[in-house]
Amino acid sequence: MDRRALAAGLLACFVLAGCREEVGQQPVEQRAAPFRSSQLDQQTEEYITAIRRLDFLLGGADWQQPQQLDKTYLTMWYASYLQLENPQAADILTSYFREGEEGAFFPAEELEMVVEARFGISPEELRRDNLTYREEGAYVTPGPAGELRQYEIDLLAAVREEGELALTFTVSAGEELPTIRRTLILADGPLGECSIYRSLITEAPKTGG
Repeated sequence: MDRRALAAGLLACFVLAGCREEVGQQPVEQRAAPFRSSQLDQQTEEYITAIRRLDFLLGGADWQQPQQLDKTYLTMWYASYLQLENPQAADILTSYFREGEEGAFFPAEELEMVVEARFGISPEELRRDNLTYREEGAYVTPGPAGELRQYEIDLLAAVREEGELALTFTVSAGEELPTIRRTLILADGPLGECSIYRSLITEAPKTGG
């Protein structure tokens, strides 16, 4: 991976943090009927991609703010992030392995830049009481990073209001994750590299009546 390109892209996110897409000036609510993730228009594909980038966090516990996330999970999430952002490089993680040691070793500044850009967690917050952080300046996954899980994501609604984008969706991953309905809140602004995640909660199943 070209780490200079990664740093440049994330720097652009910070510069554009105060920007908003023109679509944010449209009516605040945009709803769509349920559909399969294979049936996408460009806007919906961006929403699905923003959801997919959470990877295994999609099947994890709820969090009302990013600071509630288990910091070990954020280190593991970064391993998934690298694979998702570099689909043509199947061996992207090998450069982070060390002979005779288990786990992937991510340079602290590199991981912290991405986590701060995506979750708004400062390096100081991330290092505090973090079992995956080493004083040598690296975050180490607690074991080998696994393969990416295959998800099926169906977008149910996209609502913009008061500077936030709420994406309600169902997600499943075969027997590993039965279908659940969740809502992801992001800061409303350019998606892609600048997506800032704010919360992820599970919605109660809809009942008839």
